[in-house]
Amino acid sequence: AYLIIFLFFYIHPKGSYVKILAYIAIAVSIQGVISIAMYQNPAINDFFTSIQMTDALAQYKRELTEGERLLGYGTAFFGAGIIYGTTLILIIIIILKQKLNLFGVILWGAIYCFVFFVGLLSARTTLVGLGVSIALAVFLIFMNKTSRKGQFFKCLAISAAFASIGYTMCYVYFPEFADWAFEAFINYQETGEFSTQSYDSLQYMLIFPRNFHQWLFGIGTMEFIGTDVGYSRLLFYGGVPALLSFFFFQFYLAKSAFTRDFVQNVAMISLMVYSLLLNIKG
Repeated sequence: AYLIIFLFFYIHPKGSYVKILAYIAIAVSIQGVISIAMYQNPAINDFFTSIQMTDALAQYKRELTEGERLLGYGTAFFGAGIIYGTTLILIIIIILKQKLNLFGVILWGAIYCFVFFVGLLSARTTLVGLGVSIALAVFLIFMNKTSRKGQFFKCLAISAAFASIGYTMCYVYFPEFADWAFEAFINYQETGEFSTQSYDSLQYMLIFPRNFHQWLFGIGTMEFIGTDVGYSRLLFYGGVPALLSFFFFQFYLAKSAFTRDFVQNVAMISLMVYSLLLNIKG
């Protein structure tokens, strides 16, 4: 990371954190392109799979779910949802903070939609990132006078157009699991509840340590013990100290990044909220 930052400021002596976010978003978009190429072309899939360093369990899981979702190079399952969801939040910061010309507005509107759809086809936890990014945008539009509101609404209109196209393309090119990806939206349309079977099952997975020793020290393993709830898994891994340490470290890093830049500070808080929400299932 230090090398990347060094090279960034070597190339951009007056670079800003917004430009760094742009590089991150572009890198994730390239990962999305690779994910689609891996799904569509067996030769590309074999090449990227061969150069990935994965253990036997991870490889078995990829083989077991191949064809049921997008599996990218270095991005798959819950981790992919985290990455793509985070990128949606970063793109909102770019749109509201960076002055863009018409091409830039179209480009970032397109990238936002692309990241969302690829993320959704990879892991539905991308929806959490979508929700946090929308909440961030609404908050900054009303609470920050320097936010580029006009630019944002132009981007929103363009994103809506790309979203309608992207939705159709998902069913054209990924018919095998498009319904799985859009399950929450389908359920909302049919029942009025924005939910998925996976998230509904979490209410039965909130379990706690059984004795004082487990509350204090956990059982020292992250193996699946009947729960997908992140908070429960952290408790069973290292007890309450591990749970508190896990989030304290994140809060400390976020607080260390605070500056006089209101948008940056709100962005850090948004990422922390995102982390707390993700650990409901994580």
